[in-house]
Amino acid sequence: MRKIVIYNILLFSLFLIYNSVFAQNKDSDIKKSENIITIDNKKFYIHKVKQGETLWEIYKAYNVDEKTIKQVNPGITDALKLNQEIKIPVNKNDINISKNSDDFIYHTIEKGESIWSLSKKYKIDEKIIINYNPGVEKGLKAGEQIKIPKPKSVNKSDKNNKKENEIKNNNNKTKTNKKDDNVNKNESNKTKKDIKVDNNQKDTSKYIYHKVQKQQTLFFLAKKYNVEIEDIHRANPEISQTGLKPGMTIKIPKTQLITHEVLESLNNQTTKSKNIIDTTENKNITNENSNEIAKCDNFNYKATPINFKVALLLPFYNDAISLQKEDDENQDNKNSKIIPTSKPFLEFYEGALLAIDSLKKQGLNLDLYVFDTRKDSNEVKTILQKSEFKQMNLIIGPVFYPNVQVVADFAKKNKINFISPLSSNDDFLINNPYCFQVNPSINTQVEQSAIFYGSYKNKNIVVVHNGTQAELDIIKTFKNKMLKVYSENNNSNNILYKEILYTKTGISGVENALSKTNDNIVILPSSNQVFILNILTSLNSLLKVYKISILGFPSWKKFENNLELEYVHNLEMNIFSPYYVDYNDSITKNFILKYRNVYKNEPTKYSFCGFDICYYFLSALKKYGKNLQPCIQNYNIELLQSEFNFKRINKYSGFENNSIYIINYDKEFNIKKINKVDNKLEKPIIE
Repeated sequence: MRKIVIYNILLFSLFLIYNSVFAQNKDSDIKKSENIITIDNKKFYIHKVKQGETLWEIYKAYNVDEKTIKQVNPGITDALKLNQEIKIPVNKNDINISKNSDDFIYHTIEKGESIWSLSKKYKIDEKIIINYNPGVEKGLKAGEQIKIPKPKSVNKSDKNNKKENEIKNNNNKTKTNKKDDNVNKNESNKTKKDIKVDNNQKDTSKYIYHKVQKQQTLFFLAKKYNVEIEDIHRANPEISQTGLKPGMTIKIPKTQLITHEVLESLNNQTTKSKNIIDTTENKNITNENSNEIAKCDNFNYKATPINFKVALLLPFYNDAISLQKEDDENQDNKNSKIIPTSKPFLEFYEGALLAIDSLKKQGLNLDLYVFDTRKDSNEVKTILQKSEFKQMNLIIGPVFYPNVQVVADFAKKNKINFISPLSSNDDFLINNPYCFQVNPSINTQVEQSAIFYGSYKNKNIVVVHNGTQAELDIIKTFKNKMLKVYSENNNSNNILYKEILYTKTGISGVENALSKTNDNIVILPSSNQVFILNILTSLNSLLKVYKISILGFPSWKKFENNLELEYVHNLEMNIFSPYYVDYNDSITKNFILKYRNVYKNEPTKYSFCGFDICYYFLSALKKYGKNLQPCIQNYNIELLQSEFNFKRINKYSGFENNSIYIINYDKEFNIKKINKVDNKLEKPIIE
């Protein structure tokens, strides 16, 4: 017995020695974060926890005591989570490290800059910028810092980078004709504040001349005039140097424009006036839509039972295991060969199969073609070249945006209905009447939530932000829609509404904006985890004096596990989402039982999503036939986690679902749907 005790003591001693050495080695590996933010005029490092890091190792690396870290990160424990973000006060004695390394230039984003403009500025391909800065494809934020690889650090096998290096080696000598040289010389002489256009040189037969207003973006102008962003760039090459500035006059190509007069002329079958811009493609679209409207009630599937062809494009990552084998292997996770990234899409597929099974029992005939996109644009293009693809009546997927645009272009060319099931990027809808977007864009979701909050009468609404461009864009959309709804409902603009720049005023500015007599609604459009965790803690402490509720945003999903649930429920948080599952609903219960029986597993949000999308659009095919575009706007059926309400962005665009739920986290720790919004409220608000 004594030998065993001595042996255990020796093992424990060796364990401590090993841990001590290992910790010292790791400590030297921890590098100070280059991400620094300012809160209440104090600077903080934002350290992202890596595998195996401990709190002791982190405060040693930053030369800050453990007590200080715990003070500025309320609720933090020694059990750190992977990718958890920690605030660490910046030591005034810290030596400033040069931001320009041998391999990268660190660029701070300025207002109005885009990936496209940066690619031109640094003469590097857009894809390379995205590869080195994951997430920037969703949008750049003013003040954010990104890495721009210097030419020698870029993979030489990349053809685009080779081309850029060759240009640099030749002293930027490019082959241009004299006309291009003259254009470049002329453009360089224009001021950045205002691009003046000589009225005598305006070519009004080819262009509309638009004076840029504040807050207008290229995406806004493309939607407004029904053109592509690249068309605007080609017509206005100076934008790549100056960016889009208020007061600037730019040319909008008329070749892609469809005016209201064209629609009236075609509908009335009158001759075109001399001012009408006519394109064969758009004329065909208008005539087709006019003819299809009359067909909504005329299609009879029983009389002409069509065998519809449906394509499903999902990133299975070439996983060869059958779904049955997946179910078997889920019983023993050690042996599971399912690629984790493919699992949500297998679940989507499982839900889709159940929808197809239900519809076949109702008499629908269809052939389902399933393709693995592997999240690869080249693979998608190869799939589209298959002979059977042009015969499809409906295409569902892919899910990732670059591939969505590729398939959308194919669908438009071949006049095939195309469904984007998960992406919230709505660029592909412009000038494409055959496209449907299930997941509303963030702008649409914000507008719908603003309808809900604009329906209140006596609330004190306080928007708290850090001044980033992404936040300001959200605030503008929310404010404009909310004030419009409030004014229409109350014949007054006298709403209690305040905006607080948190980086300037801190929590004291927020408290000064709160009301002791009215209920306060605090809107938090930030996606910054550290800021959100910090302000939720502060707002929770203010509940002793003020009545406060908050509006959270979908971007919080990525750090929801780090949110303090008690604070969220104390503050009666509302969130908006296009998805909500009522587990007490009888239809939902039946689906879950069937899913368990078939797949021996629990359905996820992707399973519900796959069922809803396939059931909705395939039943619409059965009801209206393949020419369902004008009919879909009035097609409403009961689903599991969605209530679709598709509307065109404009008369010649595709369709976007604009239906969202308002979901509430109450003080009894319930999570429930309190309203639905699709340009109107499902239930009137009672105060």
